[in-house]
Amino acid sequence: MTCIVGIEGKNTVWLGGDSAATAGDGSQTLIADKKVFVNANGEVIFGICGSPKLIDPLRYTVFAKQKRGEDNREFVATVLVPMIKHALKESGCVVEDKEHGEHFQGEVLFGVGGKLYRMQSNFQLITDSQGYASVGSGSDIAIGSLHATRRDSNARRRILTALEASALANAGVRPPFAIVSVRKGWFR
Repeated sequence: MTCIVGIEGKNTVWLGGDSAATAGDGSQTLIADKKVFVNANGEVIFGICGSPKLIDPLRYTVFAKQKRGEDNREFVATVLVPMIKHALKESGCVVEDKEHGEHFQGEVLFGVGGKLYRMQSNFQLITDSQGYASVGSGSDIAIGSLHATRRDSNARRRILTALEASALANAGVRPPFAIVSVRKGWFR
């Protein structure tokens, strides 16, 4: 249970997240590892909900860089997501069963090349036409907050407001909150 919030801005993607790790029995730990972070190569930003085991492979794997002029969605779908899947497989985060095929526990928001993506547990990509998204148990509340503040140009303030609202109304979301951003600097 968690809340990860993302906003796509002008050439920048912002992500914010809470610090709660909630077990199936309702027990909760405030984790020191941030659920939102900039990847080791400094150009992909990630926010994870689900198993904290997802953090390390996404934080420390160095991913390929997008080429100048290459379509962002095509790069993400054909190069970046397969690399993410490989990194998660190597770390034991991907399982396969007859009902769901290959999948991981949770969802991931990430930004690259100034665009925000949501990756579902089956590696399906979703982009929101509104330029913002949220995942986790507190996501409905956060989306309502993001909609209500859509005219505010301060992404950091909008994310903090969404996370605070989510923590107020969802037992699986707790401060402290972390907010990170990455500018579009991908092209070489």
